Amino acid sequence: KASGEPSCTKREKRAASEEPNADLSSKKLRASEDEMETSETSLVTEEPVRIHESLDPAAAVNAWQDWVQTKNAELERSSLSGKRQLKLFKTNLLGMTPEELNYALCLFIKEVRQHDGTAPSPCRIYLQCLGIQQYLHEQGRQDNIFADPQYEMFTGCFHNIFCQAHDPSRDSQEHIREEVLWQARQLGDHSPVVLLNTLMYFNVKYFRLHTVDQHLQLTLADVTEEEQEDSKGQPMKILRSTAACQEQQSEPTCFDQPQNLDNPHRCPVKLYQLYLSKCPDTVKSQQGTYYMLPDRTCNTEAAVWYSRSPLGKDTISRMLTRFSVVEEVKDISSKLICPA
Repeated sequence: KASGEPSCTKREKRAASEEPNADLSSKKLRASEDEMETSETSLVTEEPVRIHESLDPAAAVNAWQDWVQTKNAELERSSLSGKRQLKLFKTNLLGMTPEELNYALCLFIKEVRQHDGTAPSPCRIYLQCLGIQQYLHEQGRQDNIFADPQYEMFTGCFHNIFCQAHDPSRDSQEHIREEVLWQARQLGDHSPVVLLNTLMYFNVKYFRLHTVDQHLQLTLADVTEEEQEDSKGQPMKILRSTAACQEQQSEPTCFDQPQNLDNPHRCPVKLYQLYLSKCPDTVKSQQGTYYMLPDRTCNTEAAVWYSRSPLGKDTISRMLTRFSVVEEVKDISSKLICPA
């Protein structure tokens, strides 16, 4: 042993050699804990995007009946001390007049709750109402709860729910496929209002028109029917909007509505041609306002479906708001919610 060298036991030497390893293990443990904490935080904050692919009319009717039973029970409890005879809500949707259903639907979309007691998202409320609409159609009712004048109160309440829930700083985590609107007969040529709704949707989807003012300023003169070749070199028709090109300052091809050769019933060009054929001659010749108010006295067999009056600003606003949850236009969805 050298003179002056401090003595050291075996245990001390082993402890000294283990200190770096202990520090390393401690650091790894802390890093692992931090990683787990970060992972748990992200699980809480990141909501999964949910996309609804199809309608479920039976589930919508069940939700309606559950709400009616709860509502009627509340009314009965609150009237125990009163003498006034109660008018309870009907569980049978088919037994209600449009006026009764209009009022009841307003309350339903405000008060309906999920199984955990929370209010459903606007998207889910829309899906339930579309399910109710589809159920009415399947049972032979001709009502369109999103368009008929008798449902003005309901569409106003529906619009307000979307506006109140809208958070411009967050992207929506729930959408419905465009296909759902076709299933629910909210797109197509089933009626003058539905045809108008379809043209507006195509103008959002293809022309990228997302504000009320853009749709109000759109004219028939802005839209031209042209022909070009598809990817296989075959001729196809398109609709082109000069208004959209000027507004967006982009290449015109970005704002074409292509002909749907596979499904003429969903073809933008065919539906636009049908719309023009159902407008009064003076409207077509003047090439003025694009969206004309449907004639309330006409039926689908009539030669003319539309009046000479333009569609109102509030109506356009409500229609655009309903498109805000459609998956195919989600990139501009937040711009479509416009308070009336």
